[in-house]
Amino acid sequence: MTIPTPQKTPKVLLPSFNSDGLQSLSQTLGLKWRETAYGPQIEVPNFTETNGLPELQQVLLSEYGVIELVGPDTFTFLQGQITNDVMALTDGANCLAGYCSAKGRLLANFCVIRQNAETAYLIVARELAAALTKRLSMFVMRAKTKIVDRSDNLWVLGLLSSPANESASAATSAATSYVSSDSLIVAELADGRRIELHSAAELNSILAMPQTKLVSSNTWRYLDCLAGLPFITADTSELFVPQMVNFELIGGVSFKKGCYPGQEIVARSHYLGKNKRRMLLGKVVSLDQGNQANQLLQPAADVFASSNESAEPIGQVVMSAVDPKGIVVVLFEANLQAAQDSPLRCLDQTIELISLPYDVFDRPSA
Repeated sequence: MTIPTPQKTPKVLLPSFNSDGLQSLSQTLGLKWRETAYGPQIEVPNFTETNGLPELQQVLLSEYGVIELVGPDTFTFLQGQITNDVMALTDGANCLAGYCSAKGRLLANFCVIRQNAETAYLIVARELAAALTKRLSMFVMRAKTKIVDRSDNLWVLGLLSSPANESASAATSAATSYVSSDSLIVAELADGRRIELHSAAELNSILAMPQTKLVSSNTWRYLDCLAGLPFITADTSELFVPQMVNFELIGGVSFKKGCYPGQEIVARSHYLGKNKRRMLLGKVVSLDQGNQANQLLQPAADVFASSNESAEPIGQVVMSAVDPKGIVVVLFEANLQAAQDSPLRCLDQTIELISLPYDVFDRPSA
């Protein structure tokens, strides 16, 4: 008798997105897009990572979607759903936050922007935006807030004020300063990066300016890797408790706010000091430099502590990117002890640890 293969537990947030808006935008801009492990990515012509970066770059972050919440109960509702204290936000402020399963695993992470007392925006992985909108709407009940996926109406544009380099980003926190108006929301990040939300018409006008230099969104992800800022995608949704990706170390979790889904497990891991797994930063040191198209290590790929293929993995890839010299950098979650004691391997490549801009090895848990 054939024994059926056990079925995996279905994901809470099923990845999907409407490609119509992205297709229309790409046609308007005269650019192509392709699906990647991090979501739909606009292809930038005549740009090679190894050629270095110009002095001013703009990045069309098509991998990000935007969820809008509007109503008098918006922040009261969010307070009971996500990992951070949004009631402490003032107009124009923001914070990192996550949405967890009942088992305390991150279904998604995002930046919460408070535009005013009744309006919030969540910048999240585009592939998870529709499912997260639907999921949050299930729990609105009598709360006076309307939740809408605005991913095809508001586009995320990143601006880099200086060339990316090999030094670690100074950003050790997700705290940024937002300036909002009726038509524009702007984010000034601690490491000099800037985020803007635009309509398609506004975006088209900006990118048509002669001084605009559009670069690959890999550049943005590379700086996120250096800063130790995780980006939860469809592949990594439900894999990690927030502490596994250092989320409380970068200001994404409040342990003083009230309850939210998975809060008991997240708090227990914090106060009982059981953070034996952390997110680490490394670079690939055994890569075939002649095959750049396949350089990135895929999200959720297993990381091993030795070259023994039969060994159990010690962790999984969170995200990876290519630096200006063509070297792959990778954020990965792993058992701390195993990661320090052995050479690390992933997909037949060797990973060498490099420093994050914050400490994870000797960080107290409470």
